[in-house]
Amino acid sequence: MTSHEGGFYSALDADSEGVEGKFYIWTYAELKSLLGNDLNLFCDYYSVTLDGNWEHDYNILIKNLSDEAFISKHKLDLVSFQIKVIGWKELLLKERSKRIRPGLDDKILASWNGLMLKGLADAYRLFDEPKFLKLALDNASFIKTKMKSGEKLFHNYKNEKATLDGYLEDYTFVADGYISLYEATFDEQWINEAIALTNYTIEHFYDEKEGMFFFTSDNSEKLIARKKEVFDNVTPASNSAMARNLYKLGLFLYKDDWTDLAKSMLSRIKKIMQTDPSYLSNWACLYADLTVPTAEIAIVGEASLERRKEFDKNYLPNKILSGKLSSATLPILEGRESEEGKTMIYVCFDKTCKMPVESIGEAIKMLKM
Repeated sequence: MTSHEGGFYSALDADSEGVEGKFYIWTYAELKSLLGNDLNLFCDYYSVTLDGNWEHDYNILIKNLSDEAFISKHKLDLVSFQIKVIGWKELLLKERSKRIRPGLDDKILASWNGLMLKGLADAYRLFDEPKFLKLALDNASFIKTKMKSGEKLFHNYKNEKATLDGYLEDYTFVADGYISLYEATFDEQWINEAIALTNYTIEHFYDEKEGMFFFTSDNSEKLIARKKEVFDNVTPASNSAMARNLYKLGLFLYKDDWTDLAKSMLSRIKKIMQTDPSYLSNWACLYADLTVPTAEIAIVGEASLERRKEFDKNYLPNKILSGKLSSATLPILEGRESEEGKTMIYVCFDKTCKMPVESIGEAIKMLKM
């Protein structure tokens, strides 16, 4: 679902040749003809049955045990078995390539790509997997170069052409993705992109009367009514995502007016949150962040990225991470210096920092004080 330009397509059909999931499912007879003597081991590994583990005698390949547990059960050698699994996958992928593929919805949406960008950046931080970072960087560059015109963002991209003025969800989700990418790389170009998108959103989407953001820009086609999206669904509401962006960026930039606006937006839905919390889960995340001060962490020095990786080995919610590799312009990094050859960690709350330390362990202790 990745385009050659770095964007992500919208969807694949569930069915092919009129059968749901046909591209991905297998009959026992098909697997028997392909796997030969490995059939029984394969079936146990992927929960395959003679009558099918799904409908109409088809099997979905489901792995219920870890490799370690499976080899212990069958008294196998781990390395040899993992090589065997790779062979199975290559064999089945080769056979599957002969099938008719599901249809592809090849439009690229800024909002969904923003969500994917954030997911990739977060996955890179968690797993330290370089391919996730490359996908994130390629996607971020694609959005920046192909789906923007000046500070204006487009909603849709297809056939090498961007169309439709961006909606609030496009600006907020893409900005959120850029913030996450900055926290993964400490490359300020990405947070600067998020700041620019946020400034544009405030200028063209904000409703001063109600203190929330319209779904459409005042530069877009004039509608009878401009709606506002408040309730979180399968994706966050664009207003809750905007509030969280404003809160985070306000901390990075020392912009109290942005953090205050985030708090004001949250206060407007407080009563609804008390009665219908299941429809306001992303708002609730912001509410949780505000129950205690958010940690503002600045890492300064040549090993900043290495220290960031150490931080991300720990579950430490309600924090923002910034880093200075050489020069930096973010207010959160102003005045934060390191001694030559050292990398210093500043743990701050409400713009006030404790004494800098060198080790992650010492910094984490400060977070828990």
